[in-house]
Amino acid sequence: EPLSGGSLLVGYAFRATTAGEEKRRGTVSGFFDYPGNPCLELEFEGETKLLPLHPDFILSVNHKNRHLEFQLPEGL
Repeated sequence: EPLSGGSLLVGYAFRATTAGEEKRRGTVSGFFDYPGNPCLELEFEGETKLLPLHPDFILSVNHKNRHLEFQLPEGL
């Protein structure tokens, strides 16, 4: 269950799409357990962004291959 173990996702590769179908690839570089709003730190395209660890954004988690698929909200 990704929501209960965000720190375990650090180091995973990811592929993400936005509403405009733009695809991005990168790495989960950190986890911040903010009260009521845990966030993953994502590194891609020379940038670092925070993504709330919410099931609406996570399409799939493959623990064997250490890979995530995200649907990112607009503006991220």
